[in-house]
Amino acid sequence: MTAMINHRIFARALIIISVTLASFAPAYGANTRAPAWGPVGNWLTAQGGAVVQITACRAQPGSPQSGQALPTDALCGRLVGIKLNRGTRMPRDYMGDSQCDFPLLQPAVPSHTPGVWRGHIIDPRSGHVYQATLRLTPHGRLALHGYLLLPVLGETQYWTRYTAPIPPSCRIAPAPHGAQDHR
Repeated sequence: MTAMINHRIFARALIIISVTLASFAPAYGANTRAPAWGPVGNWLTAQGGAVVQITACRAQPGSPQSGQALPTDALCGRLVGIKLNRGTRMPRDYMGDSQCDFPLLQPAVPSHTPGVWRGHIIDPRSGHVYQATLRLTPHGRLALHGYLLLPVLGETQYWTRYTAPIPPSCRIAPAPHGAQDHR
C-alpha cells in the first residue's frame, strides 16, 4: 500500500516536472547545436511544457557540485525555457526563485550499461530528489526513468530533441492551435 502511494506521488511529481519545464536559453555559453549522438542538447519534455538543456557538468559556485571533482563524462540538465501564455508569470521553484535555469538533472554518470547514465532529478516545485536513468532510444528520443528506491517504483518519460531558438527570457510561447511544435 505504501509503495503504491509513493509510486503515485512520484508519478505526479514527474508529471509536474514535465509540465512545468520549458525551453531555456543556452546557459553559460553552452553549445546550442546538439550533436547527433548522445543526450547532450536541448530536449522537449514529454508533455511539451518545457525544454531541458543537457550539457557536460561544470561546477558553478553555490551548486551542489561546487567543490566536487566531477567525472569528465558527467551530464547535468537545466531548465532553459518554459512554455507560457502571454502575461503569465514565470513559475517559481521551491525556494521562491524563478524556474528559469533551475538545475533539474544533477550529475548523471555513465553506468555499467553502455549508453545509460545514472543521476538524480529534482522536482522544482517541491525540491524532492529522485533517482534517474537516461538513455537514447533507437528512434533518437531521450528515455528518462525517474524513481524512488527501486526502478520498478518509477516512470519513464520520452523526451524529443528541441531545435527551435530559445530566448534568454526562458519564455516560449505555446504554438498556436494546429501549428508545428519544433519537436
